[in-house]
Amino acid sequence: MFTVRKATKNELNTIEEWLLSANLPASGLERDNTVFMIGKLEQLLVTTGGLEIYEDKALLRGLFVLPEYRGQYLGETTARALINLADKRNISHIYTLIDDEHLSYFLAKVRYVPCQRSEVSEACPGSNIISQKPLAKAWKLDLNRFFSCSHCTSDDN
Repeated sequence: MFTVRKATKNELNTIEEWLLSANLPASGLERDNTVFMIGKLEQLLVTTGGLEIYEDKALLRGLFVLPEYRGQYLGETTARALINLADKRNISHIYTLIDDEHLSYFLAKVRYVPCQRSEVSEACPGSNIISQKPLAKAWKLDLNRFFSCSHCTSDDN
């Protein structure tokens, strides 16, 4: 069984190691406005992802799946758990930056749309992730639009 829950302080070291291994920004994991989730398959930690929260906006960061568990929709499930967390915290938009074109398909599937980097800077003014990923493309998810769809799934059937 796969479950996603808030990461504990003790798990932040594992998350940091994972992010660094994937060349993802690992600074600021313990900031007050940052929350990371962890995905467990049976008893094994296999995924993570986090949100930096700025009033009613958030920056999705560090979505990671252990390589041997990719292709099983565990990353998508973790991303959806973060969307649900954002909704519970009254977040209106989630932004993210990607420098891997393969992720654009995934983001579009979850209903993110491309946006300008300046929009991310305005929405998440205290984030150092923006300066750490100068060539990354910006995307955003409107949570009202996401939850107003008729089925809120990744299927387009």
